[in-house]
Amino acid sequence: MNPVVDTVIVFTTRMEELAEFYRAAFGLDPPEGHGGNHLGMRVGSLYLGFDQVEEEYEHPGAVTL
Repeated sequence: MNPVVDTVIVFTTRMEELAEFYRAAFGLDPPEGHGGNHLGMRVGSLYLGFDQVEEEYEHPGAVTL
């Protein structure tokens, strides 16, 4: 069985700015909101999401796969 990554979630204090950066960089459709603390969009078969955090995450640069 080959593992497949289908979701990437990035924790950030600047959710909307980061989502807009990736949208513009890859020419994607605007992200969809899911509650007040999450935005997400599709990059092919990959779901790229952004979770808003109020302070710097304990592990900077961490990505949940």
